[in-house]
Amino acid sequence: MPEFRYPQFCAVARAAEIVGERWTLLIVRELFIGPQRFSDMRRRLSGVSPSVLSERLAILEERGLVSKSMLAPPAASVVYELTEAGRGLGPVLMALAQWGAQFLLPIRSGEQLDPDRLRFGLGLYARSAGSPTHAVEWRVRGGDQLVILHARGGPNGTSVLEGPAEAPVLVLEGEALDLVGVAFGTAEGREALRTSRVQVRHGPRAAARIRDILAELFELDSPAIPAGRAFPSTPN
Repeated sequence: MPEFRYPQFCAVARAAEIVGERWTLLIVRELFIGPQRFSDMRRRLSGVSPSVLSERLAILEERGLVSKSMLAPPAASVVYELTEAGRGLGPVLMALAQWGAQFLLPIRSGEQLDPDRLRFGLGLYARSAGSPTHAVEWRVRGGDQLVILHARGGPNGTSVLEGPAEAPVLVLEGEALDLVGVAFGTAEGREALRTSRVQVRHGPRAAARIRDILAELFELDSPAIPAGRAFPSTPN
C-alpha cells in the first residue's frame, strides 16, 4: 500500500506518519479498552468504512503497534490488540484527551457514546483519593440493549465496574449521552431529567441530590480531566 512520508527529519513528523491519518488514533483508543474483532470496531467507530478500517489496521500491524490472533473455537474469530509499542501511546492519548476535554461541551447532534467508552470516561473522572463507600448504578440504554455499570467509593478512591451495584444510593437509567449531561449538570442533562429520558430511582431525596451524590464519587466540576490520570492499559 502507498506510504505517506513527510520530507523532514523530525520525530513529530515520524509519529504523524504512523498515527496522524483519520481514524487511526480512534482505532488505537478502542484497542486500549481491550482486544477487538473487526466487526466490533466497525460498530463502535460509526462512520468508518470497511476499506479504511482494514487499511489502517494493516498499517498499524506493519508498524508493530497492533497484532492479530485467532480466538480458540467455538469463537474462531480474528481479534486485534495492541502490542507493547502500541500501549506506549497511552501517555500521548492521555495528553490529547486532557487537552481535548475543554472542547467536549456542548454535546453535538449526532454524536454517539457506547457503554464501554462511558465506563472508560467515568474511570478518568473517578476520584483517586478516598471517597464515600456508597454506590451509584448506571443503567445504560442503547437500542434494545441495557448495559449496567456501577461506581463505588472507598478509601482508595472510586472504582467503576460492570454489573449491578449492591444497595446503590442512586440509580440512573437512560442513554449514554443523556447520562453524561446529567453528570456534568448541562442544560441538556436537566432537560433529560425533566422529560424522564433519564429516570431516577431511589426516591425524591436522591433525585434532589444527584449532583451532590455524583460529586462525592467523581470530579465533575468541568469537562477538564483531572491531572495525574493515566490512560488505562489494555486488560490482561
